[in-house]
Amino acid sequence: MIGRDSRYASTATAVFETVEGTRVLYLRRRFLPQPADVPSGRDYETLDTNERLDTIAVNTIGDPLAYWRVCDANGALDPLELLEETGGQLRVPTGYTIR
Repeated sequence: MIGRDSRYASTATAVFETVEGTRVLYLRRRFLPQPADVPSGRDYETLDTNERLDTIAVNTIGDPLAYWRVCDANGALDPLELLEETGGQLRVPTGYTIR
């Protein structure tokens, strides 16, 4: 149901039972890791307001869908907040296998 490269791949599941007895499978809440716990290889300087996280992810990690790994390395729940500041620094995570 969830791809192995998804940010939710290692999130535990749980079952909720309605009053009618229907069992509903759901994902438990995923908490952001502490940025210090995410191995980072280097900093990336955001150049302008037109940059996108998927482009940064493909240029640094090799996978545009890994933008959420950049979010985790920077403690960001909302990806857009990472690009609000022109000329800011982003931590780029390392240690991931590119498909």
